[in-house]
Amino acid sequence: MQAMLKKLLKLQWNDMAVLMLLLITQVSESRTGEGKNASLFIAFPAHEARYIKIVQTGTDSHWWSVAEIAVYTADQTPWTPGEQDELLPTELDRTSWTAKASTSEDVSALLDDNLNSRWTSASGQQADQWIQIDLGSIQNFSRLTMDSGSSTNDYARSFTIVTSTDGEQWNSVSEAVGTDSLISVTFTNQKARYVKIALTTDNAEWWWSIAELKLYH
Repeated sequence: MQAMLKKLLKLQWNDMAVLMLLLITQVSESRTGEGKNASLFIAFPAHEARYIKIVQTGTDSHWWSVAEIAVYTADQTPWTPGEQDELLPTELDRTSWTAKASTSEDVSALLDDNLNSRWTSASGQQADQWIQIDLGSIQNFSRLTMDSGSSTNDYARSFTIVTSTDGEQWNSVSEAVGTDSLISVTFTNQKARYVKIALTTDNAEWWWSIAELKLYH
């Protein structure tokens, strides 16, 4: 840790670097890359984050110097906190939502704005356990989050997301893997009334619990 601090000090003082932190929300993700030129452009799927950390994984006789760091939205527009808040994901209103699941546990708990309550599978995770949300009407959305709250190990390990306008014909949206109690999945914009999440793998050690499920424009 001390060596890393020295490196940051070298970047800021010796090389007049400007280090910018994007202040949005916290999420844990990683990307790898290889630098071959003085200017590096790294593309990755859009996601929300509060902190960005870049760590050297190779060695070289030259110093590592950073003059400028910039973070861009999908249209290459530099992010300006406060001035472009309309670009932030907008949470869908959940007041008209209803839910059902493959278990008889209190599924409404995942829609009650209370991280201390939860829906749970009440048994180890099994492929084909599912939850289904009825949004009450056809709506547009492109992001889903599942938060297991204080049951930090009860997140879905592997799952699919499908959507439907009528509850009968389903469209495959995403196949994803959970790695943390707060799962966030982005996908192409959906126009649907029903959303269904189904597990695709077994994990007998941990239940599947959701304290809050949300969708975003």
